[in-house]
Order: sequence, then C-alpha cells, then structure tokens
Amino acid sequence: MEQESSPTITQGTTTQEVVLQDVVDVINSLIGAVAEKFDRVEAKISDLNTTIGTIKRDVRKMANELGERSTEKETTVHKKLNVLYEQIELGKSLQEEQEKMRQNETERMGKALRGIQEQYESVQAQNIRLEKGFYESLEKTVDAISSITKVTANTGATDAVTSTPVGVPEPATRTHARLFRIASPSPDRVSERTDEEDRGRVGGKKQIGSLFETPSRKEPVNEKTKPQVSAAVSAANTTMATITTDTAKAIMKKPAEYDGKRGLITRSFITKMETYFRTRESLWGDEEKIYATLTNIGGTDTALSWALPLLKNYNNGVDHPYLEGWAAFKEAFLLNFDDPTYTMRANEELMSIQQSGSVHEYATRFRSLAAQVTWDKNALVAAFKKGLKTYIKQELLRATLFEDETMANLEQWIALALKVEGVHWRHTGSGKKEDA
Repeated sequence: MEQESSPTITQGTTTQEVVLQDVVDVINSLIGAVAEKFDRVEAKISDLNTTIGTIKRDVRKMANELGERSTEKETTVHKKLNVLYEQIELGKSLQEEQEKMRQNETERMGKALRGIQEQYESVQAQNIRLEKGFYESLEKTVDAISSITKVTANTGATDAVTSTPVGVPEPATRTHARLFRIASPSPDRVSERTDEEDRGRVGGKKQIGSLFETPSRKEPVNEKTKPQVSAAVSAANTTMATITTDTAKAIMKKPAEYDGKRGLITRSFITKMETYFRTRESLWGDEEKIYATLTNIGGTDTALSWALPLLKNYNNGVDHPYLEGWAAFKEAFLLNFDDPTYTMRANEELMSIQQSGSVHEYATRFRSLAAQVTWDKNALVAAFKKGLKTYIKQELLRATLFEDETMANLEQWIALALKVEGVHWRHTGSGKKEDA
C-alpha cells in the first residue's frame, strides 16, 4: 500500500507545478499585453500631444494672420479716408478758386462796363460839341447869305453881288460859297452853289430867295424828344424783323424729292417736310400734308410703287388707313422705308462710345446718337461721362463732388466737359490734346 501511494504523491506535485507554471505564464502574458496596450496608449497620447501642439501652432498662425489682415484692412480704410479727405480739401480749394475767378471776372466786367460807359459819355459829349459847332457854323452861313441877299437887293445891279461885304475878306466869302451845299427843291438831287450864282444869276437869286426869305435859326435838339425817337426806331426795327421772318417763311423752298433710299435719309426727309409744313401752318391740314409728301416721293421703283396707289386712292376719294391722318401716314412711311436696325445700332454705339478726339467732336457724335434713342436724362448723362477721357472724368468728379449730379442735363455736362478740356489745354500748351 505504501509503495503504491508514493508515485501518486509525486504525480500530484508535478501536476501542481505544471499548473502553477501555466498560471505564471498567463500572468506574464497578461502583463505583456497590458504593457503593450499601455505602450500603445502612451503612443496615442504622444500623437495626441503632437496633434494638440500642431493645432496650437495653427491657431497661433491663424491668429497672427487675422491680426495682419485686420491691420491691412485698417490701413486700407485709413488710406481711403485720407484720399477722401484730400478730395474734400481739393474740392474746397477748387470751389474757392472758382469763387475767386468769379469775383475777378465780375470785377473785370465791372471795369470794362465802366470803361464803356466812360467812352459812351465821352462820345456823347463830343457829339454834343460837334452838333453845337455845326449849328453855330450853319447859323453864321445863313447870316452871311442873308447879308449878301440884302446887298444885292439894295444895289439892283448884278456886279454889286461880286463886291466884298463890309468886314468880310474876299477869300473868306469865296470859301463860304464853296464849302456849303444848298438843298434844291428836288428831293433826289443836291446842288452846289457856283460862282455864277453868287454873281447874281437869276437862277441863283431865285434859289437863294426861295430858301432863305424867312431865315430861321436851328435850335439844338431837344433831349426830351430823344426817347420818343428811340422808341420809334425800336418799333420800326421790330416791325422789320417780323416782316423778315414772315418773308423767310414765305420763300422757304419745298424739300428735295425723296429718292427711296433707306436709313437716315428717310427720317431726314420726313423732318424736312414737317419743318416745311410748320412755316405754313395756316395753309396745311393733314390732307394737304399727305398729298404734298406723296407728290414729293420719287427715285426707286419701290418708293413709287408705294406712293402711286395711295395717290390714286386720294384722287378717287377712296379711303385708306394710311390716308386717315398725318400721324398714320408718317408711321406707315417710316415702317416701309426706315432702317429697322437704325435705333438698335444707335443704342449699341451709345453704350460703347469712347472719346478719341476733342470733347466737341465727341459731344457732336453723342448728340447725333442720343437723338435716335429714347433714353432718359440720367442714362444719357451716365453714358456721356463713361466715354470721356480719364483726366476729364477725374476733373469732373472733383468739380462736382459736392453737387447734386441728377439736377444737370446732358447739355450742362457737355458744357462743363468743354470747360475742363479748355483749362487743361491752357495748362499743358495751346492746342495740345491729352489722349489719356
């Protein structure tokens, strides 16, 4: 029994040792696994720290960039404000210069007007002196002729006239005879006294006697009557102007015959016909206007083939929609002969027109295009300013910085652009154009 139990105890001990070793191995493996997991956790923590560091750097970088951008924006805003302030100051200085120029111009005009007034007064005083001297000379002449007539009547002899009057030297008497003209009874002829008439010829004696039987002294012109004379002259001038205008209307020729060509010439023909009718408003009704226009259409077969049937209808009293009135006829005429793309091309050119020469040339073309479209005032002004040269646009901006631009029409902007260009030319040299 004892011998059998010993192996059993040994086997149990070995089994226990084997189990213990397995437990140790399991524990070691668990420790290794835990250590491995711990290492992985540490690696992840390290990676996370690295990521956090990167994020912190990115955040700091973004913060720096935002700060720099904010600084740049503030700098830009400050620059724009400075430019605006400079423009405001420039506008004020320009306004002050314009005010000074207006004052100087007013003073210059005042001086010029005062100079003209002084010249007028001087001329008026000189005229009064000349008038007075003329009347005095005429009075002396009348007295001299009267004395000669009296001497002739007293002596009764023709030779007595040739004798020198008492107190008057002979050369002076002859000078009087040659210097003055005596009006003859005929209003269309002026006769000059001759030596024969002074010697007592019958014709000369009768002429002198008829004109100077009752010598009368010329009185100076009454200043009170001058306004009446001026008013009469003014009324006469007004009457003549009216007569001239009426005469111009009466002699205005009928426009040339329409040749059937399409485009601008069509509108030109209708405009000329309407102008011709306006000079004779009392003579032309719609029916007469239509008839006159139809008879003034010729040229191509297309135009004639359109006008002749309407003329036949008119002559035969046949109604036609085109013959109902001038407005209907005009619309039909333009519909048949006007260029349908005319207005469209004018719109396109207005939107892209640019100044290449002077403002005058640019404005002339712009007006021509503007007359062909139906744009409002603001659109026309915007298109005109857009096409101007750069330096003119800049000067216009400065000149109108404090003005209400919507109050000005196209012609006022054109006038201002012309002034800016003129000032620029004077500063840069006479006649030198700026292409900028």
